[in-house]
Amino acid sequence: THTHTHTHTHPGTIVVMQRNALEGLHKKSFYFEKFTRADAEAHLRAQPPGAFLVRPSSIAGYSLAMSTKGADGTVTHTKLLLLKHPQNAEQCVGIMVDREPTVYADIDQLAAALSRRSTLVGAPDADRGSRLREYAAGP
Repeated sequence: THTHTHTHTHPGTIVVMQRNALEGLHKKSFYFEKFTRADAEAHLRAQPPGAFLVRPSSIAGYSLAMSTKGADGTVTHTKLLLLKHPQNAEQCVGIMVDREPTVYADIDQLAAALSRRSTLVGAPDADRGSRLREYAAGP
């Protein structure tokens, strides 16, 4: 008897099996599933400059938004653009920050980039930064 042992692969199989860019999002410390825009502002007011969070977007057609506290204390909200797999709309294959050119492979890569940015806040004047942190930690 003769048995076939080879398997047929279809073009795109690898891509379909690619890890979802949003995998594990619900477990991340920076993701606030129930937060509105107002909740994000209230939460970030008490955080140091550079703090950020990801939450559901309030804008129709966008599923996620990012809220960030700037060096001057203002909170800005930015849409996150989710790149969908061409053959499988359920599969997110990348994330972009609105009006920025970088495509992040997943939510961890995006968070790492945001964390790097936040450490640059007040970097030219490190002493001022440490006083800010002391003040934030005080009463």
